[in-house]
Amino acid sequence: NPGLAWHLNMQGLLNVLDIAREEKLQKIYWPSSIAVFGPTSPKINCPQQTIIEPTTVYGISKYAGELFVKDIREKLFAFQINWHPDLLSKNSYGKYLLRYSNDMKSIQNYFTRGIMDGIKNLFFIITGLFVLASIQLVLTAILFSILLISVAIIYFIAKYQKPSIQTSRSHRSSLLAFVSKSFSGFAKLKQQQAETNTIENFNKRSDNLYNANMRSNRIESMLQSSSNFLIFTMIGILLWQMTMPYVTVSSGDGLMMILIIMMMQGALKKILKVPGYLNKGSISLQKISKILLQPRAGEFSTVLPATI
Repeated sequence: NPGLAWHLNMQGLLNVLDIAREEKLQKIYWPSSIAVFGPTSPKINCPQQTIIEPTTVYGISKYAGELFVKDIREKLFAFQINWHPDLLSKNSYGKYLLRYSNDMKSIQNYFTRGIMDGIKNLFFIITGLFVLASIQLVLTAILFSILLISVAIIYFIAKYQKPSIQTSRSHRSSLLAFVSKSFSGFAKLKQQQAETNTIENFNKRSDNLYNANMRSNRIESMLQSSSNFLIFTMIGILLWQMTMPYVTVSSGDGLMMILIIMMMQGALKKILKVPGYLNKGSISLQKISKILLQPRAGEFSTVLPATI
Protein backbone atom coordinates (compact mmCIF):
# COMPACT_ATOMS: atom_id res chain seq x y z
CA ASN A 1 0.00 0.00 0.00
CA PRO A 2 2.19 2.91 -1.26
CA GLY A 3 -0.25 5.56 -0.04
CA LEU A 4 -0.30 4.19 3.49
CA ALA A 5 3.51 3.86 3.56
CA TRP A 6 3.98 7.48 2.44
CA HIS A 7 1.32 8.77 4.84
CA LEU A 8 2.76 6.84 7.78
CA ASN A 9 6.31 8.17 7.37
CA MET A 10 5.69 11.72 6.15
CA GLN A 11 2.59 12.54 8.18
CA GLY A 12 4.26 10.97 11.21
CA LEU A 13 7.24 13.29 10.71
CA LEU A 14 4.96 16.31 10.32
CA ASN A 15 3.15 15.40 13.54
CA VAL A 16 6.48 15.17 15.39
CA LEU A 17 7.62 18.53 13.98
CA ASP A 18 4.33 20.17 14.98
CA ILE A 19 4.68 18.86 18.54
CA ALA A 20 8.33 20.00 18.64
CA ARG A 21 7.25 23.49 17.61
CA GLU A 22 4.39 23.66 20.11
CA GLU A 23 6.48 22.31 23.00
CA LYS A 24 9.62 24.26 21.94
CA LEU A 25 11.77 21.13 21.93
CA GLN A 26 15.50 21.60 21.39
CA LYS A 27 16.10 18.46 19.36
CA ILE A 28 14.27 15.75 17.43
CA TYR A 29 15.55 12.54 15.84
CA TRP A 30 14.50 11.32 12.41
CA PRO A 31 15.88 7.78 11.94
CA SER A 32 16.77 6.84 8.39
CA SER A 33 17.01 3.41 6.75
CA ILE A 34 19.29 1.43 4.46
CA ALA A 35 16.33 1.46 2.06
CA VAL A 36 17.28 5.00 0.99
CA PHE A 37 20.26 3.75 -1.03
CA GLY A 38 18.77 1.46 -3.65
CA PRO A 39 20.37 -1.15 -5.97
CA THR A 40 22.71 1.33 -7.70
CA SER A 41 24.60 2.18 -4.50
CA PRO A 42 27.93 0.40 -3.87
CA LYS A 43 27.39 -2.90 -2.08
CA ILE A 44 30.77 -2.90 -0.29
CA ASN A 45 32.16 0.00 1.78
CA CYS A 46 29.30 2.24 0.69
CA PRO A 47 30.38 5.89 1.28
CA GLN A 48 28.18 8.39 3.06
CA GLN A 49 27.92 10.57 -0.03
CA THR A 50 26.82 8.24 -2.83
CA ILE A 51 24.06 7.52 -5.33
CA ILE A 52 20.65 7.67 -3.65
CA GLU A 53 18.00 5.92 -5.78
CA PRO A 54 15.52 4.16 -3.48
CA THR A 55 13.16 1.77 -5.24
CA THR A 56 10.50 1.45 -2.53
CA VAL A 57 7.99 3.95 -1.16
CA TYR A 58 9.44 3.29 2.29
CA GLY A 59 12.97 4.24 1.18
CA ILE A 60 11.73 7.24 -0.81
CA SER A 61 9.74 8.56 2.17
CA LYS A 62 12.71 8.07 4.52
CA TYR A 63 15.05 9.99 2.24
CA ALA A 64 12.41 12.66 1.68
CA GLY A 65 12.15 13.05 5.46
CA GLU A 66 15.93 13.59 5.78
CA LEU A 67 15.89 16.30 3.12
CA PHE A 68 12.70 17.82 4.52
CA VAL A 69 14.17 18.36 8.01
CA LYS A 70 17.40 19.75 6.57
CA ASP A 71 15.41 22.05 4.27
CA ILE A 72 13.35 23.36 7.21
CA ARG A 73 16.51 24.44 9.03
CA GLU A 74 17.88 26.26 5.99
CA LYS A 75 14.52 27.82 5.02
CA LEU A 76 14.00 29.03 8.59
CA PHE A 77 17.31 30.87 8.61
CA ALA A 78 16.66 32.37 5.17
CA PHE A 79 13.24 33.51 6.37
CA GLN A 80 14.62 35.11 9.54
CA ILE A 81 17.45 36.88 7.71
CA ASN A 82 14.88 38.54 5.46
CA TRP A 83 12.86 39.88 8.37
CA HIS A 84 12.36 43.59 8.82
CA PRO A 85 14.84 44.96 11.43
CA ASP A 86 11.99 46.13 13.66
CA LEU A 87 10.68 42.57 13.93
CA LEU A 88 13.98 41.14 15.13
CA SER A 89 14.51 43.97 17.62
CA LYS A 90 11.42 42.91 19.61
CA ASN A 91 13.55 40.28 21.38
CA SER A 92 17.26 39.76 21.87
CA TYR A 93 18.76 37.82 18.97
CA GLY A 94 19.51 34.93 21.32
CA LYS A 95 15.77 34.18 21.36
CA TYR A 96 15.95 33.23 17.69
CA LEU A 97 18.91 30.86 17.75
CA LEU A 98 18.11 27.59 15.98
CA ARG A 99 19.59 25.25 18.56
CA TYR A 100 21.54 25.35 21.79
CA SER A 101 24.62 23.66 23.10
CA ASN A 102 24.04 20.17 24.47
CA ASP A 103 27.12 20.19 26.69
CA MET A 104 25.25 20.07 30.01
CA LYS A 105 23.07 17.20 28.79
CA SER A 106 26.18 15.32 27.62
CA ILE A 107 27.83 15.79 31.02
CA GLN A 108 24.67 14.56 32.77
CA ASN A 109 24.62 11.45 30.56
CA TYR A 110 28.36 10.99 31.19
CA PHE A 111 27.77 10.50 34.92
CA THR A 112 24.30 8.90 34.93
CA ARG A 113 24.10 6.69 31.82
CA GLY A 114 27.84 6.38 31.33
CA ILE A 115 29.40 5.78 34.73
CA MET A 116 26.52 4.95 37.10
CA ASP A 117 24.42 2.84 34.71
CA GLY A 118 27.61 1.33 33.31
CA ILE A 119 28.67 0.07 36.74
CA LYS A 120 25.16 -1.23 37.48
CA ASN A 121 24.89 -3.15 34.21
CA LEU A 122 28.45 -4.43 34.54
CA PHE A 123 27.59 -5.99 37.92
CA PHE A 124 24.48 -7.53 36.35
CA ILE A 125 26.55 -9.12 33.56
CA ILE A 126 29.16 -10.37 36.06
CA THR A 127 26.38 -11.94 38.13
CA GLY A 128 25.02 -13.61 35.00
CA LEU A 129 28.47 -14.99 34.18
CA PHE A 130 28.79 -16.44 37.70
CA VAL A 131 25.43 -18.18 37.29
CA LEU A 132 26.51 -19.53 33.89
CA ALA A 133 29.80 -20.74 35.39
CA SER A 134 27.90 -22.65 38.07
CA ILE A 135 26.09 -24.52 35.30
CA GLN A 136 29.01 -25.18 32.93
CA LEU A 137 32.44 -23.68 33.52
CA VAL A 138 34.05 -24.49 30.15
CA LEU A 139 31.22 -22.96 28.09
CA THR A 140 31.18 -19.90 30.34
CA ALA A 141 34.94 -19.43 29.83
CA ILE A 142 34.40 -19.51 26.05
CA LEU A 143 31.52 -17.01 26.27
CA PHE A 144 33.57 -14.77 28.55
CA SER A 145 36.42 -14.78 26.00
CA ILE A 146 33.99 -13.75 23.25
CA LEU A 147 32.68 -11.00 25.49
CA LEU A 148 36.18 -9.66 26.19
CA ILE A 149 37.07 -9.65 22.48
CA SER A 150 33.81 -7.85 21.68
CA VAL A 151 34.43 -5.22 24.36
CA ALA A 152 37.93 -4.61 22.96
CA ILE A 153 36.49 -4.17 19.45
CA ILE A 154 33.81 -1.81 20.77
CA TYR A 155 36.48 0.20 22.58
CA PHE A 156 38.48 0.74 19.38
CA ILE A 157 35.33 1.62 17.43
CA ALA A 158 34.40 4.16 20.12
CA LYS A 159 37.93 5.56 19.98
CA TYR A 160 37.55 5.89 16.21
CA GLN A 161 34.18 7.62 16.73
CA LYS A 162 35.52 10.35 19.02
CA PRO A 163 37.04 12.51 16.22
CA SER A 164 33.68 12.28 14.39
CA ILE A 165 31.88 13.55 17.49
CA GLN A 166 34.38 16.38 17.86
CA THR A 167 33.94 17.32 14.19
CA SER A 168 30.16 17.28 14.57
CA ARG A 169 30.39 19.46 17.70
CA SER A 170 32.75 21.84 15.90
CA HIS A 171 30.40 22.26 12.94
CA ARG A 172 27.43 22.72 15.29
CA SER A 173 29.31 25.43 17.19
CA SER A 174 30.31 27.05 13.91
CA LEU A 175 26.70 27.10 12.75
CA LEU A 176 25.47 28.45 16.07
CA ALA A 177 28.17 31.14 16.14
CA PHE A 178 27.33 32.16 12.57
CA VAL A 179 23.62 32.49 13.39
CA SER A 180 24.45 34.46 16.52
CA LYS A 181 26.79 36.78 14.61
CA SER A 182 24.26 37.24 11.81
CA PHE A 183 21.45 38.17 14.18
CA SER A 184 23.63 40.45 16.32
CA GLY A 185 24.70 42.37 13.22
CA PHE A 186 21.25 42.22 11.65
CA ALA A 187 20.88 45.97 11.07
CA LYS A 188 24.28 46.23 9.37
CA LEU A 189 23.53 43.15 7.28
CA LYS A 190 20.30 44.72 6.01
CA GLN A 191 22.07 47.98 5.21
CA GLN A 192 24.65 46.14 3.11
CA GLN A 193 21.94 44.00 1.47
CA ALA A 194 23.99 40.90 2.24
CA GLU A 195 21.08 38.54 2.84
CA THR A 196 21.81 36.27 -0.15
CA ASN A 197 25.49 35.89 0.70
CA THR A 198 24.66 35.24 4.36
CA ILE A 199 22.14 32.54 3.45
CA GLU A 200 24.70 30.85 1.16
CA ASN A 201 27.28 30.83 3.96
CA PHE A 202 24.71 29.41 6.36
CA ASN A 203 23.79 26.63 3.92
CA LYS A 204 27.46 25.65 3.58
CA ARG A 205 27.74 25.33 7.35
CA SER A 206 24.45 23.46 7.44
CA ASP A 207 25.76 20.95 4.89
CA ASN A 208 28.96 20.48 6.89
CA LEU A 209 26.95 19.82 10.06
CA TYR A 210 24.62 17.43 8.24
CA ASN A 211 27.50 15.38 6.79
CA ALA A 212 29.39 15.32 10.10
CA ASN A 213 26.28 14.14 11.96
CA MET A 214 25.70 11.40 9.40
CA ARG A 215 29.25 10.09 9.84
CA SER A 216 28.97 10.10 13.62
CA ASN A 217 25.49 8.56 13.59
CA ARG A 218 26.62 5.77 11.28
CA ILE A 219 29.20 4.65 13.87
CA GLU A 220 26.65 5.12 16.65
CA SER A 221 24.16 2.89 14.83
CA MET A 222 26.80 0.22 14.33
CA LEU A 223 27.59 0.24 18.06
CA GLN A 224 23.94 0.00 19.05
CA SER A 225 23.16 -2.84 16.63
CA SER A 226 26.21 -4.85 17.72
CA SER A 227 24.48 -5.98 20.94
CA ASN A 228 21.97 -8.16 19.07
CA PHE A 229 24.75 -9.57 16.91
CA LEU A 230 26.81 -10.35 20.01
CA ILE A 231 23.94 -12.11 21.79
CA PHE A 232 23.09 -14.37 18.86
CA THR A 233 26.78 -15.06 18.27
CA MET A 234 27.13 -16.19 21.88
CA ILE A 235 24.04 -18.41 21.56
CA GLY A 236 25.27 -19.89 18.28
CA ILE A 237 28.70 -20.69 19.70
CA LEU A 238 27.07 -22.12 22.82
CA LEU A 239 24.94 -24.50 20.74
CA TRP A 240 27.94 -25.45 18.63
CA GLN A 241 30.14 -26.13 21.63
CA MET A 242 27.45 -28.26 23.24
CA THR A 243 27.99 -30.79 20.45
CA MET A 244 31.68 -31.13 21.25
CA PRO A 245 32.88 -34.24 23.14
CA TYR A 246 34.82 -32.25 25.75
CA VAL A 247 31.62 -30.49 26.91
CA THR A 248 29.15 -32.37 29.06
CA VAL A 249 25.92 -30.47 29.51
CA SER A 250 22.31 -31.62 29.51
CA SER A 251 19.71 -30.12 27.21
CA GLY A 252 17.97 -28.60 30.24
CA ASP A 253 21.15 -26.87 31.42
CA GLY A 254 21.85 -25.71 27.87
CA LEU A 255 18.37 -24.17 27.62
CA MET A 256 18.89 -22.49 30.99
CA MET A 257 22.18 -20.97 29.77
CA ILE A 258 20.49 -19.63 26.63
CA LEU A 259 17.72 -18.03 28.72
CA ILE A 260 20.28 -16.38 31.01
CA ILE A 261 22.17 -15.00 27.99
CA MET A 262 18.90 -13.60 26.63
CA MET A 263 18.25 -11.94 30.02
CA MET A 264 21.68 -10.29 29.76
CA GLN A 265 20.81 -8.70 26.41
CA GLY A 266 19.36 -5.50 27.89
CA ALA A 267 22.39 -4.94 30.11
CA LEU A 268 24.77 -5.64 27.20
CA LYS A 269 22.93 -3.16 25.00
CA LYS A 270 23.29 -0.46 27.65
CA ILE A 271 26.95 -1.34 28.25
CA LEU A 272 27.70 -0.93 24.55
CA LYS A 273 26.21 2.58 24.69
CA VAL A 274 28.55 3.60 27.51
CA PRO A 275 31.55 4.48 25.25
CA GLY A 276 29.35 6.93 23.33
CA TYR A 277 28.17 8.65 26.51
CA LEU A 278 31.74 8.81 27.83
CA ASN A 279 33.06 10.20 24.54
CA LYS A 280 30.46 12.96 24.31
CA GLY A 281 30.69 13.77 28.01
CA SER A 282 34.48 13.95 28.04
CA ILE A 283 34.43 16.34 25.07
CA SER A 284 31.94 18.58 26.88
CA LEU A 285 33.94 18.40 30.12
CA GLN A 286 37.09 19.44 28.27
CA LYS A 287 35.27 22.41 26.72
CA ILE A 288 33.89 23.56 30.08
CA SER A 289 37.23 22.97 31.82
CA LYS A 290 38.94 25.32 29.36
CA ILE A 291 36.39 28.00 30.19
CA LEU A 292 36.74 27.53 33.95
CA LEU A 293 40.53 27.61 33.76
CA GLN A 294 40.57 30.99 32.04
CA PRO A 295 41.99 33.68 34.39
CA ARG A 296 39.41 36.01 35.85
CA ALA A 297 39.71 39.76 36.25
CA GLY A 298 42.57 40.66 38.56
CA GLU A 299 44.25 37.28 38.16
CA PHE A 300 46.53 38.17 35.24
CA SER A 301 50.20 38.20 36.14
CA THR A 302 53.21 39.45 34.31
CA VAL A 303 55.65 36.71 33.35
CA LEU A 304 59.22 37.98 33.46
CA PRO A 305 61.76 36.52 31.00
CA ALA A 306 64.14 34.04 32.55
CA THR A 307 67.66 35.28 33.16
CA ILE A 308 70.71 33.17 32.50
